[in-house]
Amino acid sequence: MLSSADTHPRRRGLPIAVIVVALVLQIGLVPHISLFGARPNCMMALAVGMSLGMQPGNAVLLGFGAGLVFDLTSSLPIGLMTGILSIGCFAISSVSKSMQRGVTQHNIRLSAITIFSITLIYALALVILRIELNIVNSLLISGVLSAAFTLILCLPALALGHSFERGRSFSGTSGVAKRYKVLR
Repeated sequence: MLSSADTHPRRRGLPIAVIVVALVLQIGLVPHISLFGARPNCMMALAVGMSLGMQPGNAVLLGFGAGLVFDLTSSLPIGLMTGILSIGCFAISSVSKSMQRGVTQHNIRLSAITIFSITLIYALALVILRIELNIVNSLLISGVLSAAFTLILCLPALALGHSFERGRSFSGTSGVAKRYKVLR
């Protein structure tokens, strides 16, 4: 059953539009942007920004899809970012279940921790797999700069965060009225 938030076409189309914009940026623009070998990850920014306050199962699916898109658009091993991003989205959604959505200090801090953790784990995995040979360059230069770029890209997803999870109201219910018996 659809709640009143689901029937509004603007609210329903906003997450789809944000996903399409992130996909176009990831495929069309990101391969041409590089600073010391570091590139932003639009799909990670989208997944982390949308996972805040989301149900953990939905966040894992979102992380899996975003990671798979990243893996398919890069020349690195398929499945590596998918697994790491799925676990990261599960972790951030579990921690932020009852938090206020949107751009708040706590959400930015939690997103930064998640993005830096995922990026550094990914860089370390690339060193272990011998795809990257220089650990200092991989972790400190490319890893930290990529995480900083990705965090900047995560801010619009955080700003639109209140629109991503449908059916949530101020009281925390899904818009379905519940009747309770009251003692008289």
